[in-house]
Amino acid sequence: MAGPQIFDSSVLIPWFRDGSYDQLVTASFTSRQFMLCTVVWMELYAGTRSASDKRDLDRMAQALADVERVISPQPEDFY
Repeated sequence: MAGPQIFDSSVLIPWFRDGSYDQLVTASFTSRQFMLCTVVWMELYAGTRSASDKRDLDRMAQALADVERVISPQPEDFY
């Protein structure tokens, strides 16, 4: 069994735009291993192109937060 999976924006942006990495990301969601890092969330949010994109991202992030799948790095993570 794989552990938690945290994807960088370099994977999630193409996934949102054109479905690249779909098998990888979808498998992570399906297995309930997908974790969203708040840093990546901010990067995705900054790159949204429309209000609709922002709403979609907000819904996804809220759903993940509701099941405690959003993580925030601590200062010691950067040391």
